[in-house]
Amino acid sequence: MAVKANPLIDKIERSKRRTISLIVNENAELVVRAPMKVSLDYINAIVLEKAKWILKKKEEQKQRYVEPKKYTDETKLLYFGKEIDLVIIENANFAVKYEDDKFKISSDCLNHAKEYFELWYKKQASSYLKMRLHSIAKEHNFVVNNVRISTADRRWGSCSSKSNINLSYKLIMAPVSVIDYVIIHELAHTREMNHSSNFWAIVASIMPDYKKERMWLKDNGKKLDL
Repeated sequence: MAVKANPLIDKIERSKRRTISLIVNENAELVVRAPMKVSLDYINAIVLEKAKWILKKKEEQKQRYVEPKKYTDETKLLYFGKEIDLVIIENANFAVKYEDDKFKISSDCLNHAKEYFELWYKKQASSYLKMRLHSIAKEHNFVVNNVRISTADRRWGSCSSKSNINLSYKLIMAPVSVIDYVIIHELAHTREMNHSSNFWAIVASIMPDYKKERMWLKDNGKKLDL
């Protein structure tokens, strides 16, 4: 009789790796990454041993699930951490804009609302995130090469060995303090390309309560979407 995978497993990815890793992704799916020759029996045994942890992680991800956005008069969009009402304007002479603390969209643009808002958010992100990063870098004597605004979904920032920094445009939806945390995190990587105690000491020297912002991003990151 063929061995069946433990029902907790949603996907098994095999490669030339040497160890087994268990990952509960943002869709609450358990992905097992395993060496090519490891038996399914052995994988099942590992999953059974970690079943309590897996179920906990799956439940956490389910609680963070966010329904795909629909663009109606009841829609709210995040901007700098605030929920902003969306108002639909009948056949307006613009696509989307932010005015009087409200987002406005022309009724004839609703079928492509996500695309229009992406363009708008990316423009705001390019202006604000770059300005804020250079301001913090100058204040704390960090040397940065290039800054690029990316379309990454869940990787809020990255820093290369050449001090090139990428920031996701979706950060513009987060509170200012959370934006600052991600920027400081990436700036700290220009001095420490790791997550050692020295790295976190740099982050804490600029933002002593960074753990609060880090937790906000972990709990609310899925909401930063269109």
